[in-house]
Amino acid sequence: MTDVTIRPMAPADAEAVLALYQAGLDGGNASFEITAPTWEAFDAGRLDEHRFVATGERDEVLGWVAVTPVSARPVYAGVVEHSVYVSPAAQGRGVGRALLEALIDSTERAGIWTIQSGVFPENTASLALHRACGFRTVGIRSRLGKHGDRWRDVVLLERRSPDRESPIAAFWGTAGSLSPDEVVATMDGLAGEDAAGLFERASARDFAGREAEAEPLYRAALAAGLQDDLRPQAVIQLASTLRNLGRAAEAVTLLTEAGGLGAYEDERLAFLALALVDAGDEKRATALAVRALAAHAPHYGRALTAYANGML
Repeated sequence: MTDVTIRPMAPADAEAVLALYQAGLDGGNASFEITAPTWEAFDAGRLDEHRFVATGERDEVLGWVAVTPVSARPVYAGVVEHSVYVSPAAQGRGVGRALLEALIDSTERAGIWTIQSGVFPENTASLALHRACGFRTVGIRSRLGKHGDRWRDVVLLERRSPDRESPIAAFWGTAGSLSPDEVVATMDGLAGEDAAGLFERASARDFAGREAEAEPLYRAALAAGLQDDLRPQAVIQLASTLRNLGRAAEAVTLLTEAGGLGAYEDERLAFLALALVDAGDEKRATALAVRALAAHAPHYGRALTAYANGML
């Protein structure tokens, strides 16, 4: 990528930056917006020190990245939301990655600890780019907004500064390079005996393929009052563990009795469908899977829901 240069964005780049912005919006998978802002609005909303352009051999703008603060509250001073746009003609040349790496470097030096963004699930290239640059998926916000006449989901991504990341979160970023024994031993040294610690220790054993060891730890974590975002994860992971141990009926009971799991409801239904197949109830499994998908089908969702309910 020797023919690409990353430099700070300048007012002289305004026309090219906004043209790339509009081209991305016209593609249909970049944003809920349909029209790029004026340069005055763009300039006023983005932080000066964290906006960059990628240029080619003739100094033509190939892409840009910029951030906006998520809140004026001092407690969120280190949290920004970013946008990155690359010319269709320059895609596949590493431009997006170079821009994100420049942004990460500048935000790290400025003490910013979280970069976040929302990406449509259909924008698979952007999701892959962000994951390659250390972003993780926080969750999927279902039917977050209307894009024209279509309700769309948004994948919430974030990158945390390693200096401010918890040791456990940092561990999960490297767990894939460890042996099963190392995964378990390392987590046991990091996690405590509280509910969250029990959950992390169970997850490590699950990751290492030791489901029989994971099961009692998941149950202990839930019994100890595991709350917030971890509780639905523990329910789903315990059910998956039970299924992998050949106890699909128990997994079905657990996921059925769990009821709605908020942001994890689609995952609950998906794992319930898998358990039902293993338990021999393919018809109900199909109905639940179709009903879950219906929530994301803007044109035939009502019909799919009716058909699925008729199968139950």
